[in-house]
Amino acid sequence: MEVIFVYRPVEGMLEVLARGGRQRVDDLGACFAAAILDLRELPPREKKKLYDLDPLLSPSLSLPTDACDGIDRVEVRELCLNLGLDQGWRRHLTFAALARIRPMAGIHEVIARTAREDGVDLGRVIVSSAKFRLVFHSVDNERPRHLTFRVGSPAQCSLKDNYHDQIARKYLYRWGIALDNAAAETVQIG
Repeated sequence: MEVIFVYRPVEGMLEVLARGGRQRVDDLGACFAAAILDLRELPPREKKKLYDLDPLLSPSLSLPTDACDGIDRVEVRELCLNLGLDQGWRRHLTFAALARIRPMAGIHEVIARTAREDGVDLGRVIVSSAKFRLVFHSVDNERPRHLTFRVGSPAQCSLKDNYHDQIARKYLYRWGIALDNAAAETVQIG
């Protein structure tokens, strides 16, 4: 079993990376705090907003990439909108592209038309999650490689830590979707 502890004393931050879910990570963090920092318990976890998907609602949205990263195109395959509460019910609306469609074409018109028909104020809508697909240029006449991942607000992302995932992560920051915060699983100590 591999466990990684990163403690940043100047910032008072502890990060724990381990398998087994949140409870196991919390237990390991508490053990570290007791054994190394001589603390009886960890302070409560701070919940930070790491992703802001609301820019995806803008019709003037641009998702530019650098040629050196070998990306042919960026597709937003799905948008899930949180419309707020209505008589005690949470209202969500999901727009998902069909398999063979280039999805950004027309999505904003479909959202605007749906909002008008349902009487939804788009100024009060929050994008709760989005599914992205990066299609990379074909190499040596092979089928183009693609990467599909989901980002959810406030702090969910299905990206891993491999090469292509790091490229995608770079663009989430560039496009203003990933916010410049510390990791979601950090605990402020002191």
